[in-house]
Amino acid sequence: MKHKKEKLSSAIQAAVGEYLANKRFDDAMVTVTSISLSRNFSKAIIGVSVFPESKEKRVVQKLNRGKGLFAKYVKSTTRISNIPLFSFVVDEGEKHRQRIDELSRESKTQPN
Repeated sequence: MKHKKEKLSSAIQAAVGEYLANKRFDDAMVTVTSISLSRNFSKAIIGVSVFPESKEKRVVQKLNRGKGLFAKYVKSTTRISNIPLFSFVVDEGEKHRQRIDELSRESKTQPN
């Protein structure tokens, strides 16, 4: 079961990456950072990172409004038989990781 989940996550992540590469988001850069599948694979939460941060809300709203088109894209470009219900969210964990990296770099450049 774990192998199936990893395979499905990987296929969805690849499809999201391809899909986003062909979309415009008002000069924002959007990156897929995580895929979280429900236990029965009926739902998939797609975590994204948006730069600049000021455009996060608008980009995520746009992605969620177009999730039906995304589902059709996944169905037409993958071998997934049961397409899950998708929802897009800002990946807060990724934001925290980036902040930790930033603080770590700052502490290394500051004299003791």
